[in-house]
Amino acid sequence: MAVDVTGVSRRAYAKSRGISEAVVRKYLTQGKLSDALLPDGTLDAEKADRLLASSITRDRAQPVELRAAKARRLRALVRRLGDDVRDLEKSLVRADRVRPIASVVGLIVADNLRSIAERMAPIIAGMNGKDAHLALRNAVSDALEIISSTMVTGVDGAQIAEEKELELDDLREPQLHAVQANLQADKLELGRALDRGILRRVADAVEEHEEMMVVSKSLILAMPGRVAPYA
Repeated sequence: MAVDVTGVSRRAYAKSRGISEAVVRKYLTQGKLSDALLPDGTLDAEKADRLLASSITRDRAQPVELRAAKARRLRALVRRLGDDVRDLEKSLVRADRVRPIASVVGLIVADNLRSIAERMAPIIAGMNGKDAHLALRNAVSDALEIISSTMVTGVDGAQIAEEKELELDDLREPQLHAVQANLQADKLELGRALDRGILRRVADAVEEHEEMMVVSKSLILAMPGRVAPYA
């Protein structure tokens, strides 16, 4: 003998279960509550509870292949983000270390100009124009190489990046999300430090130093022609 079941309205069911009526309608549209729907349009509350519990359990029980694929994708995203952060770090220098480098480079330029004059004067005194010109040109080339290498080394030494590959293979999803969140925070903090002038871009620092040395380099390059002109 069939048991008569008194149904409840969708609104009443939603209210009694602490969800919105819109959620109940969505479950009906998805077919999750179809078997709990009575002829009069009301819901068999107990049956609806069982159907929803079963549906939620199925949704949570993802196939191993799907979980593995999602974990692989998350690792790839985290590695890519790690590369982005590391590249950003490599492109930046601490501003408080760039200013002293400029002063040091200025001293090196002055020292090399003075040393060329002091060192080469007795050497070229007895040379003809051609030999004197070549000797000075070689000395100038050596000086410029020292100046340039000092500038590049100084800027490189102020960089903040550390070459370190992320170890992600043994991490589970919550741990991967934690690494991802930390990397995102690192990227935001680097951007803020750049905006506030705490950090500077390497390219900008190098360009600034090169502009500062243009005049000095021009004077050095012109030295052989002025001291020992040779056509």
